[in-house]
Amino acid sequence: MRASLILPTYEEEGHIHALLEAIEQALQSSPILEAYEIIVVDDSPTDGTAKAVEAYISRQQQSAVRLHRRQQSDGLADAIHAGIQQAEYEFFIIMDSDFNHHPRYLPIFVALAPHYDLVIGSRYIVGGAMRTGLIRYAGSFLFNMLVRFVLRTRIHDNLSGFLGIRRSLYERLNHSAIFVGYGDYFIRLIFNARFFKPRIVELPVIYEQRPSGDSKTSLLKVLVGYTICVLQTFFFFPRNR
Repeated sequence: MRASLILPTYEEEGHIHALLEAIEQALQSSPILEAYEIIVVDDSPTDGTAKAVEAYISRQQQSAVRLHRRQQSDGLADAIHAGIQQAEYEFFIIMDSDFNHHPRYLPIFVALAPHYDLVIGSRYIVGGAMRTGLIRYAGSFLFNMLVRFVLRTRIHDNLSGFLGIRRSLYERLNHSAIFVGYGDYFIRLIFNARFFKPRIVELPVIYEQRPSGDSKTSLLKVLVGYTICVLQTFFFFPRNR
């Protein structure tokens, strides 16, 4: 088993070193992982995230971390797509860079990878939760009910963004239609993936508070934008690649 972890970053200087350490410790604890790589796609225009990653890499003789620093940012979804395009291995793991998605779950993603095409970290199944406030949890939960009803995804957490996907499934997806915008890419990815009847599993995860910096999202703005995404996906998403 070999995995490529895609880590999009935007002004995460305060904790990126600790995050990379935690990711590597978690991946190295997997008994079935033969090799891994961590691809950091940095869109930070002003802070020292990229320099912190470079410093982390320089401390290791043979680092599994690779930095892709982009001069022009086209958003989170495009950063993820850029990272996947550089990935070498057959299983991709995508996670946020603010400890919201905690590295402790990575060995479970790896353990499930041989048996599923898509592994989704879910807040809304037994054992999952959010430690980011009741209002944000309630808003996200209700929106997920809307997504399930409109798009018939049968997925509990359609906004997760904490996922593992096999290369064989990824290559069949409509990349140009999916990887645009912000976290709404995940809604389109789930919707597109179901055309191919993949093996999907949700595993319970608990979203944590970020240790430093501020969140880049506004709940109201996100809900409005994502609602538009759901409607556009339902009516206009291409059924064929």
